[in-house]
Amino acid sequence: VKKRNFTDNVVELMVAKIEKLSSKTQEGLKLAACIGNQFELNSLAVIWETSARETALNLQEAVTEGLIQPLGDEYKTILLEPLENEKVKFEQLEVEYQFGHDRIQQAAYSLIPDELKQRVHLRIGQLLLQNTPESEIEDKIFDIVNQLNDGSELVNNQEERDKIAELNLIAGQKAKSSTAYQPALMYLQQGLKWLGTDGWKMQYETALALNVEAAEAAYLYGQFEEMETLVSAVVQNAKEVLDQVKAYEVKIQSYIAQRKLREAIDIALDILKLLGVRLPKNPNKFDVLLGLVKTKLRLAGKPIENLLALPEMTAPDKKAAMRILNSIVSATYFIAPSLMPLLTFKGVSLSVKYGNSFLAPARYAGYGIILCGFFGDIESGYRYGNLALRVLKQLNIRNVEVRTVFAVNWFIKHWREHPRQTLQSLLDSYSTGLEILELEYAGYCAITYCYYSYFIGQELVCLEREIAKYRAVLQKLNQTQTLLLINQTWQLVLNLIGKSQNPYFLIGEAYNESETLKLDIEVHNTLSILILYIYKLILCYLFEQEQEAMENSALAEKFLHGGIGAPTVPIFNFYDSLTRLRVYPSSPKSQQKRLYRKVQSNQKKMKKWSRYAPMNYLHKFYLVEAERYRILGKVKQAIDYYDRAIALAKENQYIQEEALAYELAAKFYLSQDKELIARTYMQEAHYRYSRWGAIAKVKDLETRYPELLQKSQSSFRTSGNSKISVTSTSGSQSSETLDLATVIKASQAISGEIILEQLLIKLMKILLENTGAQTGYLIFEQESKLTIQASGTIEADSITVLQSLPLETRVPISIINYVTRSRESVICNHASTESKFNADAYIQQH
Repeated sequence: VKKRNFTDNVVELMVAKIEKLSSKTQEGLKLAACIGNQFELNSLAVIWETSARETALNLQEAVTEGLIQPLGDEYKTILLEPLENEKVKFEQLEVEYQFGHDRIQQAAYSLIPDELKQRVHLRIGQLLLQNTPESEIEDKIFDIVNQLNDGSELVNNQEERDKIAELNLIAGQKAKSSTAYQPALMYLQQGLKWLGTDGWKMQYETALALNVEAAEAAYLYGQFEEMETLVSAVVQNAKEVLDQVKAYEVKIQSYIAQRKLREAIDIALDILKLLGVRLPKNPNKFDVLLGLVKTKLRLAGKPIENLLALPEMTAPDKKAAMRILNSIVSATYFIAPSLMPLLTFKGVSLSVKYGNSFLAPARYAGYGIILCGFFGDIESGYRYGNLALRVLKQLNIRNVEVRTVFAVNWFIKHWREHPRQTLQSLLDSYSTGLEILELEYAGYCAITYCYYSYFIGQELVCLEREIAKYRAVLQKLNQTQTLLLINQTWQLVLNLIGKSQNPYFLIGEAYNESETLKLDIEVHNTLSILILYIYKLILCYLFEQEQEAMENSALAEKFLHGGIGAPTVPIFNFYDSLTRLRVYPSSPKSQQKRLYRKVQSNQKKMKKWSRYAPMNYLHKFYLVEAERYRILGKVKQAIDYYDRAIALAKENQYIQEEALAYELAAKFYLSQDKELIARTYMQEAHYRYSRWGAIAKVKDLETRYPELLQKSQSSFRTSGNSKISVTSTSGSQSSETLDLATVIKASQAISGEIILEQLLIKLMKILLENTGAQTGYLIFEQESKLTIQASGTIEADSITVLQSLPLETRVPISIINYVTRSRESVICNHASTESKFNADAYIQQH
């Protein structure tokens, strides 16, 4: 009450101050208050029906009193008396003012009698509209429409009301394209009010557009009940099926966002039937094979590249059918995977028969997915994926870019390319999806980016922050389906960085498996269930919970059809094999045969995949082979394949699988009573898990294998969520940051080189190569002073030696001094957040 009384008193004081001004200035302030807290001089001149200069002169008294403030210095020019040839130039000056405080605007506005306010707003809107060129109306649309809407009760002429309804349609579309969904919905609903009850009869096209646009704005704003009402209005009043299609698309998108996947599919199948396209609701394998045969026959004799030359699709009903087919691809993949191929076959068939529509790239990508994932024809599938991207580029189609890029990157490229090559295009498509309101597929691009980032070994603490960022956007956009999927990966990462009570249960800040699993089972969301069990399989395996790993493997396999074509399938294959080989020795002989046969079957597939994408799958094949030879007692072959897996994982930058290979090799050597070698390999595993940021795994290794990981080594967390590993450099522990191969290479270099300059070059190259560093410095102490004697970068592949350069500006002095004093090695993943070092000038700069 006190605050309100204070506010009222301030307004009364401002009113009293304004009333002391000249009548002209008061009139100008009242009109300006109708425009808003900030206003353009030219707009005020239009509604005041005076020149810009005269308007500025009349406002000058208010400027002097501090009631309004000019923005910039242009107002000074316009106050001058212009020469005859400068009048046009003066009128074109863009001068803006703003009220000194919103209470001043409120006070000026209160001086307009209530009974006149609507009339003033209406007149302002009419004058702005009359004086705005047609080409500039969209730029000024909000200023015009806001004024007209405030005077709605005074307009009785229906023709004028219809015109204002069209202006609200433009304003709603512009607001929606700027992601201002709530204002967009307001403008569109206001447009419907302007049309009145006879809108559908008298202004059919405008009524249709307003209802459809409002339905989409309501969905985007999370007003799902309002969306249903608006879609129903379209269905009831539309003159033909084609006019209903866009409204049904909105409803389908809304249902998918709300995880009503079965309802979304049923709506699509019904509207497709009205468009002359019939598909079975629950197809069987025969339907899929028949669809493939028909599609191959239709494509017979047509080289893939020739599909680029197909004419443009023009038939409206076929284009509409393509849109509906495209709208439920993701839903069918999640809960009706046998229907997904039929959507693709139909889309390809329509494209070949009637020409390429803007959705053709997505259908060619879909056909590539079917060939790769369902039938194992990776070569042809990959060609169709590339065809989809070429058609996309050729037709310059943004509308379908996001879903096409997602489909090719998630389902096809991993069979032939390293996922690292897809990351930037996924981020670009995520941004495009937000821009053009392809929100569902923008979410899938973000999820795929996070998924790939995890499986290629991106540093986990940084990745966790990225995932949290994308998750916040999806939550704001009410994308429940994609939100739950990204939460799974987020929780997986949280578990590994030690932010969960139990590392092999996906329960924590981001996700609760016991709650979400029930919902997934209710809606038959097979992909989400599959990913959950695969993540649990991985965690149980990493944390040596063998029986739980086997149980999750068996559960995941039941839902493997939900991940057809996706990289989840090879990941499952890999960890399923490793789990079976781990439990093999302790299993009864009756089970051992089944376990071994399944591993052989998995390896047959992995070997095929590794032929097409050795950079992704060959090291996985090698590691399983090493474990297979281990249980067979073939020591020499096991050693060979462990080392092959380590080398190839390192070469292709899969640091977490390099760490796993070192760990399994260490356990193997330990079983062979080779404790010294086991210690070396386990320390390498520990180091790589540390670099990956898997703090929970690092601690688990330290607990299980203290005899292999000396107690002087410690890992700790800082308050800034960065990670530092500190290792004593004395004694045998120098091998903890340099692997055995590095030590051997260095020894060979020293023994084979007597020229100091060449020796330093060799040592620097060896160190850069084997530590994975981008830049390296060799620092000597001479006469109690530290100097740089050699430096090099991996990119330039050049080494400079015998420099004797000072350390300042070239390296982080605080870290160098710390290491010099403590004689410890330091690894900082996030030096900028580590309180010991973040004040360092070098760290702040870089």
